[in-house]
Amino acid sequence: MEVTTTPETTDISDAISDAREADKTSRDGAVARMDVYVEWLLVPVDSRIPKFKKDLAALLDITVETLRKYDHDPWVRKEYLKRSRVAFTVSRAAAVIDNLFRRATDPMDPQGVTAARTLMQYFVAQDETEAGERIDLSSMTSDELVELALRVASADAKGKRGDS
Repeated sequence: MEVTTTPETTDISDAISDAREADKTSRDGAVARMDVYVEWLLVPVDSRIPKFKKDLAALLDITVETLRKYDHDPWVRKEYLKRSRVAFTVSRAAAVIDNLFRRATDPMDPQGVTAARTLMQYFVAQDETEAGERIDLSSMTSDELVELALRVASADAKGKRGDS
């Protein structure tokens, strides 16, 4: 079953057709429907087609109650977690890092210190895997964290441009 997924949209119409054709009483048919449901759940709410669970259930020729049962199915939970990690890593990590940076460097943001610490933990984890060194962020002041975040971001930007 082929499902085309992008960060903005997901075309699950072919997958829905395949799932409808699958034997409703067989495990394969149930897995096909659960697969469509997992893909549908991964689409941002405002981009889902169909928009509502009841409409998806109707397209799959099952009840909303069946979709609720799928919510508790171990396979559905495992697949959702696995696929959501991949989707997040690939399409959303950069936006999260950018947002953390904006918050970390905004002196008026009351969550700036927390954002800076989180941002630095991310970069430190990246650097530790590359260089093998460890930086203790817990003892740093908010000014030190912001300064370090700016240095890391500047070095990262230079690296992307090919500057030295």
